[in-house]
This record gives sequence, structure tokens and C-alpha cells, in this order.
Amino acid sequence: SSSSLPHAIMDEETVEASVRRLEQIGCQQRLPGTDEEAAKVEELLAEELSNLSMSEQDVVSFEVHGIVAEVEETPELIAQSLIEMEAELQKIKKKPAYEKALKMNPTYVTGQSFRLQFLRCVAFNCKNAARRLVLHFRQKEEMFGCGDVLVRDVRLSDMDVSDIEAMEAGPIQLLPTCDVSGRAVLCFLLKKWSDKPKAKTAVSLNEL
Repeated sequence: SSSSLPHAIMDEETVEASVRRLEQIGCQQRLPGTDEEAAKVEELLAEELSNLSMSEQDVVSFEVHGIVAEVEETPELIAQSLIEMEAELQKIKKKPAYEKALKMNPTYVTGQSFRLQFLRCVAFNCKNAARRLVLHFRQKEEMFGCGDVLVRDVRLSDMDVSDIEAMEAGPIQLLPTCDVSGRAVLCFLLKKWSDKPKAKTAVSLNEL
């Protein structure tokens, strides 16, 4: 049954090792911009997959095909996970953007519905959720500055001309149908993305 399947969540050491490898080929802070870079990234991914055990390869395959165990969200799990996530946040020493946002609007930053987005993203792995939350505010500050946008949803009015042009070029497309698990599928058109190098819509690979 699906309850016996492992969760396809990479540990932080694996993620950081992969990021270091991507840095070596110059693709850590953006998506590949040329066919050569894309080929190098594919070669890296193939090498990393070949180094996994059979059970780890199964986990990756399950995730790709949408065959993963679902987390039963009980009130007890949510309450305990929020506590553990806060504890993990306290362990992260350098988080200036997060701390700035916390001072500006603690209700927003500590809100249950807001933090649940990060917990659900990593199947309630509290350590990974905390790190994603810190990275979220760091990336948001780098893109939009430290104004009130830091503690609210980004609006179209926050975009500059290059951002609007990048969005209208359509580098990210939401497919009309979901995968077998009911998940939305995003398609990244790298050529359209690389044509707009100055836009804030550049994405760090370690954020995906």
C-alpha cells in the first residue's frame, strides 16, 4: 500500500553536495542557459543517480511518478511540527532576512497557514522546512528589497519592466493536466528564460 512507501526527501548533506557540484559548472544560481550547460547538468544528475543504492533509486522513481506515501495531517501532527520547526529555526545562526521580516510583521512570519506551506513541501521534515523558510526570505529580500513586500505576497505592482517582460515571455507553463498523484506540473522553457537575464524571475537551483 502507499503507506509503506518511503518519502522522497533528500537530506541536507546530499542537497548541499549537489549544490557544490553545480557551482563547479557555474549553474548553481540560475537555470542552464546553453545546451552545453544543460548537458553538464544532465551528466551530473545521471552520475548522482548512479551513486544511489537500489532503494534510494526507488525513492526517486516513486517521487517522479507520483507514487509516494501521503502524510496524514492530524491536528497533533501539525501542532508538533510547528513547534519542532520553530526549534529548528532557532538553531540556524545566520538568518538576517528572516529576522528582519520577523521584526516587521511577526504575525505574518509565524502564521500557521504560512509555515504549513513549507512543512507540506517537504512532507513535514521540520529541519528542511525551517531551512526553506530562511532561504525564502533571503531570496525575497535579494529580489525585491527589504520593504513591506518582504512580509506580504508579491504583487504585479512589485515587478519592474524586465520582470513583466520575462513573465509575458512565458518561461514557466502550467500544464493543463495533473500527474497521477494529482500534482500540478510546471514546464520550464529555458530558452525563453535565458532571453531575459536581468529579470528578478531568475531561480536558484537549490531552491527548487
